[in-house]
Amino acid sequence: MNLAQFIQGSSMSLTHLTGPLLNKDADGWEHNAFDVGLNGPRGAMTVKWRQGIGIKTRPRLIDVLNALRSDAMNTEETFENWCAEYGYDSDSRKAEATYNACKSQTAELQRIMGATFNVLMEDVEGL
Repeated sequence: MNLAQFIQGSSMSLTHLTGPLLNKDADGWEHNAFDVGLNGPRGAMTVKWRQGIGIKTRPRLIDVLNALRSDAMNTEETFENWCAEYGYDSDSRKAEATYNACKSQTAELQRIMGATFNVLMEDVEGL
């Protein structure tokens, strides 16, 4: 099943909490920053969403869920294996912070989705 079909059959929804706020990160990337609420069958979580300034639309559920699904891939791996998979340096503190953020975010996603998290990860094709 594709992601749109999954969403259509689920109780997932997205709420725009804040944004867009024009922002520039430490690397100089200018982007619009949003806080969005992702609502699932077992609760809700807040997601920090960033998108390039050329994108004029608000974040969509399909895009946020696809990004979270992608971030959740391989978070069961060790840090060293995760780095090798995604091209990070395993001696990098920034890489370790990214890995830990993905793990924490994935735990939140599992919490709000319950059993549907496994369907998302195993039976749904990403975008």
